[in-house]
Amino acid sequence: MPKVAVVGAGQAGLLAAHALHRQGHEVTLYSDRTPEDFLTKARPTGTAARFEMSLAFERELGLERWFDVAPHGEGIHLTFSPALDNQLLTLLGRFSKPFLAVDVRLQSATWIRELDDRGGQVEIANVDVSMLEQIAAANDLTVVAAGRRELQSLFPRDESRSSYREPQRILGMVNVTGVADVLPYAPWFRPVKFNFFAPFGEMFWVPWYSKDGHRAWSVLLEAKAGGPIDQFKHAGSAEELLGIAKRLIRDLCPWDADWIADAVPCDDNAWLVGSFVPEVRQVVGTLPSGRHVMALGDTAQSL
Repeated sequence: MPKVAVVGAGQAGLLAAHALHRQGHEVTLYSDRTPEDFLTKARPTGTAARFEMSLAFERELGLERWFDVAPHGEGIHLTFSPALDNQLLTLLGRFSKPFLAVDVRLQSATWIRELDDRGGQVEIANVDVSMLEQIAAANDLTVVAAGRRELQSLFPRDESRSSYREPQRILGMVNVTGVADVLPYAPWFRPVKFNFFAPFGEMFWVPWYSKDGHRAWSVLLEAKAGGPIDQFKHAGSAEELLGIAKRLIRDLCPWDADWIADAVPCDDNAWLVGSFVPEVRQVVGTLPSGRHVMALGDTAQSL
């Protein structure tokens, strides 16, 4: 039986591990956190909205657990402002099938446990290059699906498919409850609400299901450096980031100020601030020993 190692317990790594195990391979998953750690200590690594093709694959693997409880994203409501105080265009559209955005901490915890229950091996370890050498020597295929920079550096940048050398946005995310399940000016459906400010960046929020079972929203800020949205990069907590988000929404898109006024963070860890260079990496990495490993997910591309 072929032996496969998957390093990384995010969405891509866990789906790969389950799919390979289902195909009859002997799979070992390496995670730097236990399921309990994901639920009690980790921050969500993104909003991770998935559309029908992805959800269908999860159903095929027997992993889709939240369709009946999570809020369904049903379309998009976009406000385009080419300049401040110029609400030029509003676009609304429905999707043919709903999407789901489920707390990745809940997904990872659930899918790690299910892989273990199904007979896969789960190892809790912080994998560095030295340990990756040992893993690659013991397996027929080693898949690296972790966002850690040390492991990403094994995979050279694909210059033919990468356009940028600097981050294009400063990013912020805070996941909130305490707001209405629908938008007051479009109560007939539950869309992604997208506010697009052409010269400065974007602010948008996505229906989201929290690890604690709350129907919530993921509020995202994308700021071009030096612009009016660029006010949150030094935020040090979910509360602070949410306070800045409320102020930005009040000042830049006041039509959404009442909707978010009573929002509170889902939990103390439900936030992120950072930036990265969008790039595609070569899919095959070479270890110091000469052994090869394969990139997947955030290891293969930062987008």
